[in-house]
Amino acid sequence: MLVVVIVGLWVFRAGLVALFVLFLILHVGLLAFRAGLLAGLLAGVAIVLGLGLGIVWASLKPGPSSHHICKERLVSPAALWLSVDVDCWLRCLRRSRLFFGR
Repeated sequence: MLVVVIVGLWVFRAGLVALFVLFLILHVGLLAFRAGLLAGLLAGVAIVLGLGLGIVWASLKPGPSSHHICKERLVSPAALWLSVDVDCWLRCLRRSRLFFGR
């Protein structure tokens, strides 16, 4: 009877250790998931800010290049950014060496 009690206590203790290890794995996994979400969010914000600031900077830069984004319509990049003319955007991106490396 004593052997059964001792073996039972050992099994119970092993089960508690396994549950604790499982809890630690889940906790670390959730922390990593949150860190990944935060990193993705920060990367998205950085991309949007970089694009927005780049377009505003290009529109403020002197010279003819600041108005050559869309050749059909001589508008500044900032005005083009604020417009909803998607066709003009797509034509500009197709002609852009930045995106297609021609």
